[in-house]
Amino acid sequence: MTNKKIENIPASVGADCIYEIIDRDGVAVVSNLLDEDSLHHLRDDLNPSFDAAQFCQGVYFGVRTKRIHSLVLKSETYRKFAVLTVTVDVAKRILGPYCEKIQINGTQGIEIWPGAPEQILHRDDQKFPRLTDKIQYMVNIILALTDFTIENGCTRFAIGSHRWLDRSREPAPEDMAFAEMKAGDAVIFVGSIF
Repeated sequence: MTNKKIENIPASVGADCIYEIIDRDGVAVVSNLLDEDSLHHLRDDLNPSFDAAQFCQGVYFGVRTKRIHSLVLKSETYRKFAVLTVTVDVAKRILGPYCEKIQINGTQGIEIWPGAPEQILHRDDQKFPRLTDKIQYMVNIILALTDFTIENGCTRFAIGSHRWLDRSREPAPEDMAFAEMKAGDAVIFVGSIF
């Protein structure tokens, strides 16, 4: 088992500090991005879509997993979350030096049901070539609507793998760390991390 940990910091430390951790580790948990009232409204907005959604097909997407899309159209609360100053500033720090502007690529809600197998380890940017470890093509943010624990299958990351230029290298168990967090927290990570 791993002894690596994902650094968990409050949003109040600011974008520069969060950026430095993500630049070093590839990932950081930022606590208390949404308060309980906002979480309640967001769940209320999204639950009808989750109730209507079918389980996904295929191992990658999860046969015991429901996915919904276009969250900015479904929730005023989500629209406010999507443009939080601290997360936008972190994304600008990571992506800004390499592009004229940043944009939201997609918004997705994922509901993983009991009995779902672990998703295969992957890099979200695997469709892009990695010529250097400096340029990042995407920044992802997973907002926890419920507590994320090892027991309920929280997302796992290979700390530092965003710096591996050898794309054939696979993470070892000792590289892995788990994004445990409370509802309202978010894990922010670059697309090149496993």
